[in-house]
Amino acid sequence: TVILSAYEGEKIKVSLLSNIIKELQSVYKIKIDDVKNRIDVDLQRLNGATEAHAKEGIVIKIAIPQKYIGKVEIAVNAKRLEITDMESQSIEFDGKVTEIYLKDCKGEVEINCNLDMSVEVVSYEGAIEINQLSAISRIKIPYDFSFRARKRGIGTAIYYENQGERVEDFSSENADNYIELNGMKSEL
Repeated sequence: TVILSAYEGEKIKVSLLSNIIKELQSVYKIKIDDVKNRIDVDLQRLNGATEAHAKEGIVIKIAIPQKYIGKVEIAVNAKRLEITDMESQSIEFDGKVTEIYLKDCKGEVEINCNLDMSVEVVSYEGAIEINQLSAISRIKIPYDFSFRARKRGIGTAIYYENQGERVEDFSSENADNYIELNGMKSEL
């Protein structure tokens, strides 16, 4: 699991947590590269540690100072990605996850993932763009979340459900928020 959030401090904070992996610091290291106008955070595996083991047993928390957030790019191969308490110009995600959680966020989130995903929106203001090839994903939104829906690409479709039952399109053309599906042969 990767948890990305903003806070009111001055420095980026990265925490590596696990209830399963013993001697965590001898098997995994966090490397932070500070390049002009960019900070890279990498998880390095040591002593024969595997990516599969990391996906199952590690939680990485990354807290970014809100005043320095502009455009955020994140590449992750994990089971779950959580983005909370963040206001940004844009967040672009590339990688492989099956669960995405958005809470108290504002801006544009672009999700590039070809796996079937479950996206849970607790509270969000802005745009959610999902780019997929041959995938079937679900997005769960709060009952009072007003949004415009748009689909682009070949063979893409957006369907609507209420408590597991298929219903008519309940998107609103006048809403400020929007959800967009892009790609080929994908469903949302």
